[in-house]
Amino acid sequence: MAEKLWTRAEIAVGVVVGMLSVASNVGVFFILPYRVEANEKHTEKIQNELRDVQKQRNEDKEFLVRMDERAQNMQKQLDRIERAIVPPRE
Repeated sequence: MAEKLWTRAEIAVGVVVGMLSVASNVGVFFILPYRVEANEKHTEKIQNELRDVQKQRNEDKEFLVRMDERAQNMQKQLDRIERAIVPPRE
């Protein structure tokens, strides 16, 4: 007599494993695009924040340069006033 190659339990386990495998692959096709989209949005948000920080940094740098120029001009004016008020020492 020919022996049975597979028992019913083995066939059932194989069918269940196959169904789980198919279900997980289908789940990946539904979840993966969502996660990729979420990552793209997060990346875009970070890039926008970086641009804002760089813009603010440039504005702050320009402000500091202008303040330094004004401080230098004020020092020159104070030097002129001091020379006009205080007589030169001999």
